[in-house]
Amino acid sequence: MIADVASGTALWLINLSRLLPPSMQLHGFDLSLEQAPHEAWRADNMFFHTWNFFTSPPEEFVGKFDVVHVRLITASIKNNGPGVVLGNLKKLLKPGEYLQWDEIDTLHHKVSRPDSAPEGNTLSHIRAELNTFSDNRQWKYDLPAILSSNGFDLMHDICKKESGPLAQTFSDLIVATWDEIMLGQEKRDPKEVEKLSSEAMWEIRQGCHTLAMKMSSVARKRDERGTNRQSCFNVSTQSRL
Repeated sequence: MIADVASGTALWLINLSRLLPPSMQLHGFDLSLEQAPHEAWRADNMFFHTWNFFTSPPEEFVGKFDVVHVRLITASIKNNGPGVVLGNLKKLLKPGEYLQWDEIDTLHHKVSRPDSAPEGNTLSHIRAELNTFSDNRQWKYDLPAILSSNGFDLMHDICKKESGPLAQTFSDLIVATWDEIMLGQEKRDPKEVEKLSSEAMWEIRQGCHTLAMKMSSVARKRDERGTNRQSCFNVSTQSRL
């Protein structure tokens, strides 16, 4: 069984379903299922559930999964502390199985554009504002160490620059992350946030983009029972670039 937490549109699960046999159960979890595919268009082995990852998972899912995947929850983690979320994700896993956590580097990136595109001033402004919140986002840069100190053995840790055809998609994600963070600030005018977000999206559609790094960590839940259970998945170790 595979779980995708904060599944959103379920794109990750949908792509994965094309690579795995139909006997593999795929479960999507999110606070709301508004973005999930309609029941009529779901594969027979795909299931969706509402769940707030700041709470313990439903008992029927505790210790049931071979793989748990989560990504792009930077804006949801408060006070630089992913411990509660990590603990609840860990509860979903069988001993000896795998957690994959993907985030976007919202700190170390720059705005680029073709000669025909506008300057990208709003996108640059959003990037600069994200940098001011780096103190509360340090956890994702320390994630390998956090995993290792919370009952996981790190198997794979890599940063990969996303550019070319995916540059627009990842630029959209940067703006969406900024949007969520800003709307969580009590003193920020929602109308101003909406205006800047729209301007940045327009710049992106004109060819501006921010070169973002995708950070991905895969870790294996330690088997505290001391058994050498063979996983049904093979993961090779790769160091951060």
